[in-house]
Amino acid sequence: TECGVRMLVDYARGQKTGFYLDQRSSRSACAAIARDRSVVNLFSYTGAFSLRAAGAGATRVVSVESSKRALEQAAESVKLNPGIRSDRLVWEQADVFDWLVRDERFDVVIADPPPFARRRMEVEGALRGYLTLNQQAIRILAPGGMLFTFSCSGAVDRQVFRQVSEAPVVRPFV
Repeated sequence: TECGVRMLVDYARGQKTGFYLDQRSSRSACAAIARDRSVVNLFSYTGAFSLRAAGAGATRVVSVESSKRALEQAAESVKLNPGIRSDRLVWEQADVFDWLVRDERFDVVIADPPPFARRRMEVEGALRGYLTLNQQAIRILAPGGMLFTFSCSGAVDRQVFRQVSEAPVVRPFV
């Protein structure tokens, strides 16, 4: 249970512990601004960010995850929370980069991918991946919206990730 939201954790088959406790404050920050907003959670895994946003009153939460098993676990967590309106939750099994070609806009975008680089020799490719991800995430961000972007790539240091995350984005005005 985290801030009143119950989530199923599979310690036996989940990634690492099956739940990322280090992201608790990030989930709380996201939940604090989610009320009456649309949210997309990219690389949602078992939906912790999604459930916290929905529990905080988001109008719509779309979760995009490639793992069918992770989405099944997320669906079980929804059942543990009768106070969360399940009609506001959308779970999509898809590759995030393929999914991002849509034109839909969201007030809050969460991008918390798995590691793009585990070793130094993978850093260059990871930086390209983070740049593409963040540019596409900003493209689907509604005017005045907020992007929460993360990296768990140990080989990518904080300063370099920040530079890539803050790289200028060319966004057409509509």
